[in-house]
Amino acid sequence: MTDRDDFLVWVRTALYEAEVALHNGDAAPRRTLWSCTEPVSVLGAWRNAVSRDELDTLFTATIRSGM
Repeated sequence: MTDRDDFLVWVRTALYEAEVALHNGDAAPRRTLWSCTEPVSVLGAWRNAVSRDELDTLFTATIRSGM
């Protein structure tokens, strides 16, 4: 399997499932896709995060707000 094939499998499974869950109000699967190792960031329309602590706060706020 090539790197491209591996990537497409990931996009069609884990990423797709996380996006559907996020759309349905569950940010937890999307959160698990982010690295646990710094540096990590999210550039978003609603809010940005530039560290693991900020990322955790972002996803916790997203879950609570239903976004």
